[in-house]
Amino acid sequence: MTAVRIDLTLRQAPSLRVDLRGLLPATLADLTVAQIEQLPFGHGNHSVPLAEWFSVQRHDTDGDQPALRLVGDCSRFDRIGTGLAAGSLVVEGPAGDYVGAGMTGGELLVHGDAGLVAGCRCRAAWATGPHRRCPATSTACAAAASSWVAMRASASATACAAARP
Repeated sequence: MTAVRIDLTLRQAPSLRVDLRGLLPATLADLTVAQIEQLPFGHGNHSVPLAEWFSVQRHDTDGDQPALRLVGDCSRFDRIGTGLAAGSLVVEGPAGDYVGAGMTGGELLVHGDAGLVAGCRCRAAWATGPHRRCPATSTACAAAASSWVAMRASASATACAAARP
């Protein structure tokens, strides 16, 4: 079976923080490179196309799940992987605030520091790296900056809304 992997390589860091909510493997899987490059994201009071910050490459891969890989210092990009329900998302470098918030499925790996409240409200089956347990549910939840974060989510796990320690 053939799946798609989208690679986004940082060209330049934005001057302001950018909310990447909605940039998910399944969302991008059916789009062309040109369509992905033109996706608008808020930057201050303006909407700016993704190509302003990232170069885009599309690859056919073996497997059955779409994948998204962000390469570079993404510490000014918030909400990476928010609402991830399926597929794989890898950040090769630091990620901004709320990475993996509200995940219900899929897999998210951050090979770098994660910003504030990483994994918040994630229905995590497991979270590794420096993490803490949500006191209400005893569910692991990555909630602080770390050297790396890995989360896999499933609909059957309990939600954790832990705040930064």
